Amino acid sequence: MKFSRIFKETKLIWASKINIADGTLSETGDYFPQLSSEWDLAQERVTSLNEFNDLMVWAIFCGLHKLAIETLKAGGTEIYIKNINRGYVEFKFSESLKNYEKRLRNSYINDIEL
Repeated sequence: MKFSRIFKETKLIWASKINIADGTLSETGDYFPQLSSEWDLAQERVTSLNEFNDLMVWAIFCGLHKLAIETLKAGGTEIYIKNINRGYVEFKFSESLKNYEKRLRNSYINDIEL
């Protein structure tokens, strides 16, 4: 399955805009309660899809978390999934895919254009 298809399908289960005003940045870890709640909702919604989509929920969360940190540091209070770094999401997806069965890894195609 191709990255572009998995990403397109999975991002539909996420909110298009997430408020991050409740976020906190610290040396021990950055935390965004609303983003975490949206991640929980995405995990609930993905159950009807497949393993690729399940893994993509995690990768998208990683991308949104990175975007939230950058946005909060710049003084922003909202992030939009359309602004996510697809290259970073693909990196997190591929990195996590290494922990899955060989049959799943072999059926993945990275078709992202950076």
